[in-house]
Amino acid sequence: MRSLKFRKGRTYLLRKRNIEAKRELLDRNNQTILDYLQSKVLAGVNLYIDGKMRVRLTLPKVMNLSSEYENTVNHMLLLRKIAEYNKKGNNSVKLAGVDFNELTNISTSAALLLTAELSRWDDSNRSRIVPKIETWQPNIIIKFWELGFFELFQNIKPSEHGITAKPKIRLVKYIKGRIKENDYRRLKSNLRELIGADIDQWMFLHSGLDEAITNVTHHAYPSNCKLEERDQNWYLTGAFNTDTKELKVVFLDQGIGIPNSLPASKMYEKVLDWLKKFPISERKLHKKLLEAAVSVERTQTAEEDRGNGIPDMLEFIKQRKEGYISIFSQHGLFKLTIDAVTGKEVIKTESFKAPICGTLIIWKVQL
Repeated sequence: MRSLKFRKGRTYLLRKRNIEAKRELLDRNNQTILDYLQSKVLAGVNLYIDGKMRVRLTLPKVMNLSSEYENTVNHMLLLRKIAEYNKKGNNSVKLAGVDFNELTNISTSAALLLTAELSRWDDSNRSRIVPKIETWQPNIIIKFWELGFFELFQNIKPSEHGITAKPKIRLVKYIKGRIKENDYRRLKSNLRELIGADIDQWMFLHSGLDEAITNVTHHAYPSNCKLEERDQNWYLTGAFNTDTKELKVVFLDQGIGIPNSLPASKMYEKVLDWLKKFPISERKLHKKLLEAAVSVERTQTAEEDRGNGIPDMLEFIKQRKEGYISIFSQHGLFKLTIDAVTGKEVIKTESFKAPICGTLIIWKVQL
């Protein structure tokens, strides 16, 4: 057919139609991403799109999953969306840069989440966005330098910008591992350097981290999750407040999340039994699925007389008699706090519009 059309001089018409079809598809894709970007603007995300469809994202003043959850996560989702859009070959919309100039305060967990998203962007697109830190707040520069953020782009030291003071909250350089890798033990030596002593009851935290990484291998990135192997990573960091003596350990994966992985897990039947006491309308809420997963695993552990996973994560908090563990996954939050006065457990669950793409676990204890 093509040869016949070529002899009749119709190849130009064919070529023109193909170009028009591709242009029409590109326009539809562009409109889709532009609609998405516009929805984020309405949600409070500060971004600018120039005439060449390059997006510059300006971070808000405060990024914190406790006090500013929706706004913080919406900025992360935008980075993820543009990265996925580019990876499919739709290169008309590109990330031109991320502006940190207005950022004055960021929590350790939000800093790790942001670093992980930009690391994922760099792995996927091989497009290095060099940060211009001349106008950053000094405390933000130091925090991201200690976290190891600048190694994604270029080696920058706070001393080069006249910044030498050490902050009250000290961080350890984040550890990035791939599935089936459990090289997190250097976290202990890094924390020892910050604290100046060994961490009591480290074995419980060790077991909790080991289980978290095992879950990443078996559940966070299943074979049908449609994520390339280079995107199947986990991230880990720690922070220590030199004034209050509070230790925080943060673990993150960017997988399908606990609520989505439960149906394929061995304990799903027990989860369903546990959920029967709630109305049908609540059983599919991510916050309830997270609470069910924690409750069922604790029950199983008690029955089998073994210590690992989530129970050991909780035991690490209990041994210190003060602190909390928070699990963010998809649209849900499960938080268990040990009251410093009474020693009782206080459970909090919450639902969010904007999802955490993966699972974020935070331990915080008083040393």
